[in-house]
Amino acid sequence: MSSELAKLFGRSFIIGYVTPILLLLGAHYWINPSVRTWIEASFFPLTLDSSALAALFAILLSVLLLAVNHPLVQLFEGYVLPELLTPNWDRHRAKYDHLSRVKADLEKRGADTHLNGREQALYMDCCKELASMYPDGRHLVLPLKLGNIIRSFEAYPLVKYGIDAIPAWSRVEMLADEKHLQTVSDARAQFDFYFNLHVVGTVSAGGFLIASWGWNGPALGNLILFLVCFFPVKSAMHQAALNWGSYVKSLFDICLPKIRTMMGDAMGVTVSKERTFGEKISRWWIYRQ
Repeated sequence: MSSELAKLFGRSFIIGYVTPILLLLGAHYWINPSVRTWIEASFFPLTLDSSALAALFAILLSVLLLAVNHPLVQLFEGYVLPELLTPNWDRHRAKYDHLSRVKADLEKRGADTHLNGREQALYMDCCKELASMYPDGRHLVLPLKLGNIIRSFEAYPLVKYGIDAIPAWSRVEMLADEKHLQTVSDARAQFDFYFNLHVVGTVSAGGFLIASWGWNGPALGNLILFLVCFFPVKSAMHQAALNWGSYVKSLFDICLPKIRTMMGDAMGVTVSKERTFGEKISRWWIYRQ
């Protein structure tokens, strides 16, 4: 949501970009003799100059990763060539339909009679999964899990307040205090760390695995690194996205009521509890209408 270049050399950049690069360089140095030979020839013996050169190399790789972060995230959200992911799309839509149907059935049953404990727990689980794992509407469902998680909290201010998230975010950043913004930034940095570790680790380990195929040390080490980056790191990435989304939604809850009140005063409109006024604010921000 905020400018990627503003992250350069801050804490979020170190956590989200430099750290995964250093971890993967260390892993490949230990696993792959070709990488070990190149690093030792380029940076050893360690002197002040060679250490500075090694740090500059790691930072340059991290800046390159930051530069391509937005299209990479969009790729792994499912925005790029979604027609190639039709089976995934069908699966996520079917899951969304199932959760919506179960939720509607339980709501209808609850209107006629009291739900028992098991039904209440099932209802809450359906509501929680729909709210955190899917956007508000079947037509908005994306073919990949990460995209649905991010789209779910991007849609939150529109669903709850009737305010579009994109024009609202710059106002939220101006209104929120530094502590709240830093909390959101730290959560985003945690997501960036796992995302970059997953993407770069899977691609690099897969490449070295193909290049060193055979039952030898490098192949086995690359296979282990590939599996670690593809499964547990991917799961941690999804959990970090959920955590990031939770803080983003909290920040919207803190700031948007204040924005609604201030905009209502400025526009000479009495703020009601309905979403209509939020929609009017969004139209004014985007179209000046």
